Amino acid sequence: MNPGIKCHAFYPAILQFKKASGAEKTQSFGTRFVFKIVSQFLESGGHGFTRATNFSQATRGHYLGLFNQGNSRNPANHVFVVEFNTVQQ
Repeated sequence: MNPGIKCHAFYPAILQFKKASGAEKTQSFGTRFVFKIVSQFLESGGHGFTRATNFSQATRGHYLGLFNQGNSRNPANHVFVVEFNTVQQ
């Protein structure tokens, strides 16, 4: 993988959360994933990663695929993100 690439993965099939259309209850589900972050330089890490639902207008790097230069620091954007640092001490 080349440095500075924005990556994403999608499940290939539509997830159906209700047994039938018009049903009031939704299905419960769980998921797991495994990842590995390998930094080119051990002294410096990357910006991290996060879960997002729409990548069309997002920018890589410190925007974490959530924002871009036009909508960053907008007080209407309320998000909670956990950053997984890649720096080894």
